[in-house]
Amino acid sequence: MSKAKYGFRAHSFSAKGTVLRQYAPLVLLIAFCWCGVFPAVAEEITGVNANTNEYLVEVQATGSAANAEAAKSKALADARWRAFVILLERIAPDEAADIARKVTREQAATLVKSSQVRDENSRAEQYAATVAYLFDEMKVGVLLLEATGISSSVESDALLILPVYEDGGHLMLWETENAWRNTLNRVALHQGQGKLIMPFGDPKDTLAIDHQTVLSGHRQTLARLATRYGTKNVVIALARNLQKSEADQPHLEVVLRRAGANKEDEEIFDYPASARMRGLPQLMKFAAEDISVRLLRRTGEFSLFYDEEARQVQARVIRAEFHNGREWSRIRQLLENLPNADYLDLGAVAPGHAQLTLFFKGPDDVIREAIRVRGLDFSERDGYWVVALP
Repeated sequence: MSKAKYGFRAHSFSAKGTVLRQYAPLVLLIAFCWCGVFPAVAEEITGVNANTNEYLVEVQATGSAANAEAAKSKALADARWRAFVILLERIAPDEAADIARKVTREQAATLVKSSQVRDENSRAEQYAATVAYLFDEMKVGVLLLEATGISSSVESDALLILPVYEDGGHLMLWETENAWRNTLNRVALHQGQGKLIMPFGDPKDTLAIDHQTVLSGHRQTLARLATRYGTKNVVIALARNLQKSEADQPHLEVVLRRAGANKEDEEIFDYPASARMRGLPQLMKFAAEDISVRLLRRTGEFSLFYDEEARQVQARVIRAEFHNGREWSRIRQLLENLPNADYLDLGAVAPGHAQLTLFFKGPDDVIREAIRVRGLDFSERDGYWVVALP
């Protein structure tokens, strides 16, 4: 176990095995910056932070009905749906039409975080306006995940952070009152460079793990959760509030733990109050910023393949070739759960093909034969395997 005051780096985990290079599979959200994607619209929407990652789409709303109120309601509902479809076409052009067929208008409405109407013109039976819709990036990402399993690739060394908070002996993970999670989420978004992943905390996450089981660091459980977010690097970041009473100065302790690690392998960082940081919120923000910087430098050190067993794992790059999203989904299904395979990771998806890395134990011929038995065409080209539907 190692311990450090803030500002000084603690000793690294002892290396028990070779860390394999990770290729992140699909699963994360697509991050657009306001200035690059919607520059003109962002300037017109008051109160919008240009540094956030929410999705903004502006459309024209027009409609007619028996009366002005009905015309407005119809026009805004149609405009909201068109904005959703436009967003899909921008962030997932190859799958947009298929996703739109699976999503109801009611579901699309729940993705809107806020909207602003301008240039409104309402008459007896007519309505017209310009409407800017802000879509919640997290909710849209979950939708993409559920609808297709395909979204943008994330950095191969991305790190999933599980933010546990202990206050007065009470543990929190997904709870809304988890101040550590809320603070770390904001900091990681701005400092993480796309490499620090904060989990959604939606029903799939809460069913996979909770505050009572997360600290066990069970590798298989954490692996399933990490796979959902497109990485094999996971860290448990436990923040403890050491302040005994309101009369005491704020004091935080942050423990970093890998999947399957013993307490002796933990790293502990101490954050006492100072003249600049007397309040707990300030101290927590500083701790989150410091921890984020440390993790950003060391994402690969938290790989699930950190022990001696990792040395026995081989890796083969696979090129999957397909004509549409349905074929791609079918190929992925056929490649999953191959004998002796540990993980199947996605490096990138492009129109017509995808690059994957298969980690497995044992000889190549067992995996090759298993791929053929599952009905996939198999060949070798330029040092990598090529698979496709017949």
